[in-house]
Amino acid sequence: MLQMTICRLTFSPYINALIRKAAMEVICSSAKEDFVLCREQIEKYIEVIENELDKANKAVKVLANFRKPKNNNIYYDRKESAAMIGTTAETIRNWERNGLIFAAKREKKSVYNQTEIDFMRLIYLLLSGGFNLQKIYDSLLFLREAENEQAIEALCDSHDYINLGNIEKNVVEKIEELLASAYKIKELLAKNI
Repeated sequence: MLQMTICRLTFSPYINALIRKAAMEVICSSAKEDFVLCREQIEKYIEVIENELDKANKAVKVLANFRKPKNNNIYYDRKESAAMIGTTAETIRNWERNGLIFAAKREKKSVYNQTEIDFMRLIYLLLSGGFNLQKIYDSLLFLREAENEQAIEALCDSHDYINLGNIEKNVVEKIEELLASAYKIKELLAKNI
């Protein structure tokens, strides 16, 4: 019964690859009835969720300030950019190859200004929210031209219109729900072991 409760609490409509991997570790240790390991895994799971919540909150701030002037005189290389976003340099490279972001070249190296860093945060948030790359690409085309309404429409199917202002709220709320569930698992383990 405890294992079923753990499974129910770890899975949610919102779950990205990092959270899913950590959740699977919790579930696997629970399935083996290794509750000592399960306690360790739940601590790691909570840490992953807290990190994802932090990233989502940073993306929300980006959206709130998206059209404010930025200091675009500072450039970050791919590795620095990836560290700022919480992803890998390869992911950044793929976003560039797919035309989602644009790099400047400095000494034959790809570098990104603050505007592109903001786009990266937005891409990360939208991917976490379940949007596919094509919809994100279409939306970013409009966003780059300050066509916010069309950017929203590009993200959504005609029958599934949503407000861009709620996307970040929904993602943050879902991550917060996962975090609350993780703490419930931690309490259950403490009571039952």
